[in-house]
Amino acid sequence: MSIEKSSGGVPEKKEKKKVVLVDVEDIREQAVHEAAERAMTESKENSSGFLNFFKKRIWKHGLAHEYYRQKEVARAREAIRKNEDIYAAEQNPAIEKTAHEEAMVAIVERFSQEYKETLHTGETRRALKDEKGNVNPLKDELSREISHLVREYASGKLDDDNFNEARKTMFNGLSAKTGGRADAMYANNLLEIARQARMAVEHGTALEALDLDFEIVLGKAKSSVGTEANYNMVDKAIEVLRKSPIGTLVNESTLAAGVAIASAVTLGLGRRVLTSKAAAWATFGASAVLAGAFTGIAENKRFKEDRKQHARERAQGRTWDENSPRRAEMETFSYEMRGAQELTSKLHEALYAPSGEKRVLTPEQLESAIGELADIEARIQLNDREKIDLVSYSDPAKVERERLNLDIARAKAKVDMRNLEAAANLPAGKSVDEMLALAIEARTAELVGGRGGIAERNDLFNKMKSKRAWRAATIGFVGGLAAGTVGQEIGALFNDQQTGLAERAVPGANATVLEHFRQLITGDTPPVGPLHEIIVGNGKVQLPESMTLVASNTNGGGYILMHGKTALAEGIQFTKDGVLDAESAKMLGEHGILTTSTVEQIQQTTKGIVGTKQYVEEHPELTKRVQRKLWYDNDTPKPVFDKNELKLWWGGAKNMGIDANGNYSFSIKQMLPGGSYHGNLSANAGELAKEGKLRMLFSISADTQSRPISVPIDADGTVHIDPNSETGKLLFKTVNGKAQFLGRFAEVAQVMSSHNDADQVRILATYEGKGVPQIATEVPKLVPSPRTVFGAPPSDFDLPPVLPIFGRKPLEPVMRPSKDKESYGYGYYEGRKRGFTDLSIYRNGSESLAMLEQRVRNNKKLGPKYSYVFERLDQLNTFDGLPEENKKRIKDNHEHYNDRYQANISLEEFLEREKERSRHQIENIAIEEAKVGERPFDKSFYHESPLLKGLERAEEVVICFDEAIGDAVLTVPVIDVLTKYLQQNKQSKKLVLITKHDKLLASLTEQYKNLTILNPRSTKTYFSTHREPNRFVINASKSFDQYDMLGLTPEKVTDPSNVLSVDWESWQEEEYPVSAGKKVRYYTIPARIARNFEVMLGQRLYKDINAVDHFIERGKNFETESDVIKKKYNIAPDAKLFVISAGASVTPKEYSPKKWKEVISGIAGKFPNAQFLLLDDPNPKRRERYGTMVDALMKRGVKISRADEGMDKMNTVMSMADYVLTPDTGLGHYAGALGKPTVMLFLADASLWSTPGSRPVRHRIANQMYYRNKKLFAPAWSQQGSYTGNQGTGEHEYFVNDGGILVGASDIDPKEVLNKIK
Repeated sequence: MSIEKSSGGVPEKKEKKKVVLVDVEDIREQAVHEAAERAMTESKENSSGFLNFFKKRIWKHGLAHEYYRQKEVARAREAIRKNEDIYAAEQNPAIEKTAHEEAMVAIVERFSQEYKETLHTGETRRALKDEKGNVNPLKDELSREISHLVREYASGKLDDDNFNEARKTMFNGLSAKTGGRADAMYANNLLEIARQARMAVEHGTALEALDLDFEIVLGKAKSSVGTEANYNMVDKAIEVLRKSPIGTLVNESTLAAGVAIASAVTLGLGRRVLTSKAAAWATFGASAVLAGAFTGIAENKRFKEDRKQHARERAQGRTWDENSPRRAEMETFSYEMRGAQELTSKLHEALYAPSGEKRVLTPEQLESAIGELADIEARIQLNDREKIDLVSYSDPAKVERERLNLDIARAKAKVDMRNLEAAANLPAGKSVDEMLALAIEARTAELVGGRGGIAERNDLFNKMKSKRAWRAATIGFVGGLAAGTVGQEIGALFNDQQTGLAERAVPGANATVLEHFRQLITGDTPPVGPLHEIIVGNGKVQLPESMTLVASNTNGGGYILMHGKTALAEGIQFTKDGVLDAESAKMLGEHGILTTSTVEQIQQTTKGIVGTKQYVEEHPELTKRVQRKLWYDNDTPKPVFDKNELKLWWGGAKNMGIDANGNYSFSIKQMLPGGSYHGNLSANAGELAKEGKLRMLFSISADTQSRPISVPIDADGTVHIDPNSETGKLLFKTVNGKAQFLGRFAEVAQVMSSHNDADQVRILATYEGKGVPQIATEVPKLVPSPRTVFGAPPSDFDLPPVLPIFGRKPLEPVMRPSKDKESYGYGYYEGRKRGFTDLSIYRNGSESLAMLEQRVRNNKKLGPKYSYVFERLDQLNTFDGLPEENKKRIKDNHEHYNDRYQANISLEEFLEREKERSRHQIENIAIEEAKVGERPFDKSFYHESPLLKGLERAEEVVICFDEAIGDAVLTVPVIDVLTKYLQQNKQSKKLVLITKHDKLLASLTEQYKNLTILNPRSTKTYFSTHREPNRFVINASKSFDQYDMLGLTPEKVTDPSNVLSVDWESWQEEEYPVSAGKKVRYYTIPARIARNFEVMLGQRLYKDINAVDHFIERGKNFETESDVIKKKYNIAPDAKLFVISAGASVTPKEYSPKKWKEVISGIAGKFPNAQFLLLDDPNPKRRERYGTMVDALMKRGVKISRADEGMDKMNTVMSMADYVLTPDTGLGHYAGALGKPTVMLFLADASLWSTPGSRPVRHRIANQMYYRNKKLFAPAWSQQGSYTGNQGTGEHEYFVNDGGILVGASDIDPKEVLNKIK
């Protein structure tokens, strides 16, 4: 134990740091199976229709359900293990990696607590201690390993990646010692502790002096969502089979099918094994009953699994499409849940004041607080006891954090309530614990037995489950009998012992039931089964497998027909040609055995002579069709031949025509470069051979010249023909050691092209032979072949199996909350894509930046003008050698920086930061000093820039906007930048914008003619039909990562010349140092985007970015649409129109109706001709809230209307306005982008989020918070601290608890808003 001295000099114990290692394997496996179950859902549309009935309902979700489910389990397990992320298998949409890390942090915090409430049923938690003076071996070993890891990391020997690998090795060893999985996942705080140690070392603590005496806590965690299915004995028996080695391939339907198949085998043997047909019928009946029973049992189990899955997903905060009948059905059986955030908030509100101080409670208030706590405790106890969920969470990624907050809140509440006992007048003889126990008991009884309680919902569910099971059993029997009959017919096709209705021509021994009925109805005899063949004389005889012919030993001779050991007929005679004679055929017919005799003409081959032309026609594979277009005759007519025309010689030694390998050989090596020409055309034989453009054409005869044998001439100018090849045999022979050409022509040809399957050639030289007039080859010959086929005797029939076929509708898919929410865009999706681009990749590299710096320094005009920038950079580079006065100035800057921004960076880090700032200023100087369109950077920048390469290569640029309206609007300058860049560089490329706000931003297609706007719903259709080979993607969405849809592979996605992936935080502030004490800042997001791109593109695009007064144009339909709107809302021609959008993504950003009423009344009093349009919110609650305010103002004579206009009319509505008033919301940003004077109420950095028209009114401490570089009131965006959230109706709804202070836009005084309007 570490000891340190207190202020009084008395040693006191120092609390040890806790190392928490929690096995979360159960949570990981739960995530695997949940992901698999979600993947097995199907939308109503995908499971409807005739084809989907068989493909989806019967096959995928019936017979093959477990196969597909196990595939999804394997896929999810692989994704989660590979990414070490319990949310890695989440889809539609994906959950960001940080969510996993936050969940693990919450679990570590939970297991660090001493409260028993933070340990859930089935979980374990223990602190490793030495026992009775003896060293705990596990504690001792883990302490050594952890201390070693932390020292290695603190010293810098391990980076994060290597630390994680070493940590996994340690966890594998820990799992082996504690009986866990070898690759178990652990939530832990080792890296956090190691980082603290490294920080201590960086601040001067010696490695040996690090305090590495830890308390080690081991735990095993369970999922905080705990619904389980209630299996009966039959369910459990089937579950045992599923968990067996073969169980991964077998589900209930398959098991039932197996029983049916087994019974079918028994039935198939019935005629041979069972003593009577009655026994076969009995077995058939048993299989039918079993099939129906198993189908009913399977549906009983699957229905309960559906309820379990639905309950878990509901508890996780997932939602589903309203057109989901299966989900609607499950909702009727769902238990009443309360949100963990709501429970925590209500309990907090009952016990504590808004300031966070404990309330002084009256007995009634204490009893009410006990009631809130009892509701929580009753729900959690029932959760654990019944394996159900009565507590829900806002999002799957927030389950662990919200449950931790709830557990800590209820634990603290119990302690604080007990401390109130003395102050409160409790009922006589009752303690807080006794009152709580009674309240829990009462609340439990209410939750279980009350109206709509657990018992009632279970009863409804059990009745429906029984009804569905009986229905499934009935359908299983009837449908199974039909399917079994069809299956028997299909099986007969592959069964040589059975003949079916559809395959009478290729039958077996026993008939299917349908074929048997056909035979009865039509009177047909059964067809022949599989046949085997024997030879009799010169003929072939085919008989059923069970029959054969045996030669007779009697005086009459002939053959005996045997069926097994039974003789069916004797004295069967065949003619000498092998044909069954007529008397024998008649005799066999009398025995019920039909025969057919035929004589076939079989083609055979024999040696013969054919003409050359016929031979070529019959061997097209040997020759090639050619068209001779030119002879290089050196401009000398026949019969004069000269130069290369005479230089096609025999190859080989001494030009004997035979090479060292015994091949026939020609050579053109002696041909001269200028020896082949005709007019102005010529051919260099040597070069053409090297290029593979010369071939030898061998014509067998004069009348086959159009189809010669084509042989390539090697690069060295030689041709080699294997004497054993068809060409060698046909066209060559050897006489006295010299080759002799037997064909008609051997030509050297230049292949120019191929047209209509004919090579277009030019001839360089020709060698003539006598030709081959006839060729000895194989010729066809027809030979008669007699064949006799014997039929089979009458057969029995088999009963069909009963296959348990039952079509099943799966549950419909679920979504994460707020995803795809249709509204004015107030909903905000927090899921984050994986992978962002470091924008520094696109800026000047060190070499090009050094050249730029030198060029500006050495410029006679710019060097002196910006000398203060270079002086500052030189001082930073030579800090150690500076005079103390200069050092002190820089150190003072460092201290001021840390004080202002509440930072804690070292002097070295500050120096590097300032150097980079100066270098960025140099880039901005170069841009500012350039004219619009000029490129001021070094040439190497433009050759190496991945952004320029990507844009130059791209045929189409795809831009993805974020889901929030404000973020989307503020990113519009990206389109303007690209358009200006393309125009200035005389390039034409298509721009495609993906945004869910296609209606709001529709006017951009008028503003930018090369722009196409797509709603995400239409992207797949568009990109599947527009397959541009090269795209550049600017992804400004927080969640979009479906690059494969754009034709980009994972490798291409990581290439910055293909993808620029950002969000609003990526855009960097730029500054231009006008003089030593003055800088022009590009601080707003639109200005950052414009200047960032100017630097990244190395080109000045704007004359003055900060002077841009709007970046969205008024729509072309403004005049006609505005007239309609004016008439609709009676807007006077001389009115000053104020447009108000009151809603926001979270309530604390909104201005309360009370405050709005003061502002509107103040404006109306100041401007008699003022008229107001308040945009009706799509949220019913907000619509009612602000609608009531509007009604009250109208009664007082204020000219105000509620405008119910869609997003497609916002361009017109905002363009009509003289002034716009909004909180910090998307429509406010949109109005400002139009250049309209827009008064906005800000909790956040008003400067950063400004548009040209913005007139911000900041919260009273916003400037102070901005100066400190803090993100204002982050809880307001997640409503983590909101007392009543969107459920309440009081004033508290407009505030959020930020560090114990209630904060909201409604803090802003209406007078400030009115002053801003003035």
